[in-house]
Amino acid sequence: MSRIELNDGLKTSHTDIDHDHQVLVDLINQLHDAMESGQDKEICGKTIANLLNYAITHFSMEERLMVTHRYSNMAAHKAQHAKFLKTMLDFKAESDLKWNVGSSVHDFLGNWLIDHILHFDKELAAEMFKLAPKAPDNLDTKIASHIIRDKLSHK
Repeated sequence: MSRIELNDGLKTSHTDIDHDHQVLVDLINQLHDAMESGQDKEICGKTIANLLNYAITHFSMEERLMVTHRYSNMAAHKAQHAKFLKTMLDFKAESDLKWNVGSSVHDFLGNWLIDHILHFDKELAAEMFKLAPKAPDNLDTKIASHIIRDKLSHK
């Protein structure tokens, strides 16, 4: 398992979205650091709560942009946000019961965030900038695949 880096392959070129993604990555990396130091049981619940609160703020901003720019894939994108929040609430409930969910949460967050950025947020940004939405290019996919493989190989 490794820290996540918001590199150029994961940036949308929308300043507010990329800033929020960096905050989310920083929170995910706090969980990683807690796990590395053996403090994930103590820190996990607080980190999940912080992630939930920030994700709600971020999703609200994105969803306002979707409405403003008449984003064509709004329903699917919003459904992804709702699914994320439900999963995180489930993790929070398990953490509140003092179950050790740090590794599961970290893996979920890393995979979800990378996939969501590459397939939904980049599409949203492209529509906002009136660019033709594109599938992730080989570099984006290679970077994302490398991060996921690296994370899984360090378990």
